[in-house]
Amino acid sequence: LFKSGTDYDLRYLSLRGAHDCKEIYGSKPLVRVDIHECPGMQTIYLDSQVIHLHGKVGFKDLRVPGKIGHLLVSNSRLRKLSCSRTAALSLVFCTRLISVGVQPGTEVTCQGRVPGNLSNQVKVVVNEATIEHAIAQLDQNNGEGLEELRCLLLQMHAPHQLIHAFGLLQRLI
Repeated sequence: LFKSGTDYDLRYLSLRGAHDCKEIYGSKPLVRVDIHECPGMQTIYLDSQVIHLHGKVGFKDLRVPGKIGHLLVSNSRLRKLSCSRTAALSLVFCTRLISVGVQPGTEVTCQGRVPGNLSNQVKVVVNEATIEHAIAQLDQNNGEGLEELRCLLLQMHAPHQLIHAFGLLQRLI
């Protein structure tokens, strides 16, 4: 899609609504990449300090083989994510994500549902936004809502999270 060559110094890239874009290539490391609503995306061949993927980026599977400092994926409908050279990964409300491929030692943080294969290596963030999102899913009579709440409650076992878990249970009763 683009090539950062010697003629100019591209440091930031923002891609929005490129529905048919399947791959992005870059020859030089970037500072930040923002990709929003690009459902055809399959592979992102970029090195960057930060990449933020928001909304429908990738239809089911997405590969990010580049060297990434922090990959943030939010409100995604991805089922499978592969990011083999990522130092830190944050997943925010990725309710359909089943499998994530990361290298050992990758710092992984989840807000919302945690993909099964990450359950032993993830730091779970539970706050009011997490609870509100889960309840909104349930209120929409969405089949995913009940499963998200079940998974969320199972993850809230740390002492500082119990107050949120009890509050959530009280709201559901």
